[in-house]
Amino acid sequence: MSRHRFPMGARAMTGTVLATVLLVGCTGSGGEDEPGPTAAPTTSMVPPSAEPTDVATDPPPSPSGTPEPNEEREVAVTLTFAGVLDRGSAVEAAGFVDVREDGGTCTLTLTRDGTTRTSELPATPDASTTACGGLAVPLSDLASGTWEAVLSYESADSAGRAPAVDVDVP
Repeated sequence: MSRHRFPMGARAMTGTVLATVLLVGCTGSGGEDEPGPTAAPTTSMVPPSAEPTDVATDPPPSPSGTPEPNEEREVAVTLTFAGVLDRGSAVEAAGFVDVREDGGTCTLTLTRDGTTRTSELPATPDASTTACGGLAVPLSDLASGTWEAVLSYESADSAGRAPAVDVDVP
């Protein structure tokens, strides 16, 4: 068997060519990217449909719970005190309404055996409620005995009343 010997320069050149081919294969053509073929824009014509289709619509508005004009909403009224204070000269009452608003009126109504006595004052809005205070019916207007006391509230927008409580008049 005979061995062929390549001169040293040929071996070096073969190695250089091989390295160049490998590098070009890894990096692409080595030149600037040439633009490839581009797609032509296409257009499509769809004939309009003569048949109606369903379209989403907003539901009709539902009642929001707010009263209509001239319709009063019911509010909670709390009677915090009703009675005759020591050495008092009147049945006094106080309470509050669970809304804060201007322009309301608080009324204390005392009833006994078909007789009714009332005291009315403007309500006072405070931080988060409407106060009803300072309501008083003089003892001179009341017969001795047990009277039913009711605190009520009314404004252009709201109305309500507290449950009745008994008040003993000396």
